[in-house]
Amino acid sequence: SANDDGIGFGFNKNGKQAFIKGFMDANKAWEIYKRFPDKPHIVHFRLGTAGSVTPKLTHPFICTETSNLLLSYEGISPILFHNGCLASWEHYAKQHNIPVNENMSDTRCLAMLIAKLGTKEAFNLFYGGKFIILQNGTAYLRGDFIDESGVRFSNSGYKYSYMYGFSRKSKTTKTTTTNKVATLVTPQTATVPKRVKMY
Repeated sequence: SANDDGIGFGFNKNGKQAFIKGFMDANKAWEIYKRFPDKPHIVHFRLGTAGSVTPKLTHPFICTETSNLLLSYEGISPILFHNGCLASWEHYAKQHNIPVNENMSDTRCLAMLIAKLGTKEAFNLFYGGKFIILQNGTAYLRGDFIDESGVRFSNSGYKYSYMYGFSRKSKTTKTTTTNKVATLVTPQTATVPKRVKMY
């Protein structure tokens, strides 16, 4: 994976948001990924641009005022995935009493701001990027995504990457993996397409 700074998975479980994350080895992550082909899920491949490269800063992040750095979670709070860089996040963190240290990243800061300010107000602080918030069994997308056969991608990088011998265009596999930010398969009842991939 070109984005090899950590891998995380998000999904719905028993009517709640859930995740497991912090995989720093693609082979271990691939074994986990194979459990999700027919279930709604998110796969996030981090390229660390803000914050340290550590398992706890892989995506997703819990949208609470503390956004605890857990490697697994099952609960009612929304979870956030992000592709891009959030300019001035450190300014907004300090402005809203969010610590800026080795345990903070732009996306974790945004998750905390969402809890403190509300989703709309927090997003209005920043320009650009692509986001998925998984909440109440629905995936909410922000940003322009590419739709290909019911799978949404945040950019076209998937067309040019290979993993485990499968082309992203392979007809022999039901699911695809990415070398970028996230893969999302939304719930059957969601109003968005069945699958979304973020790069």
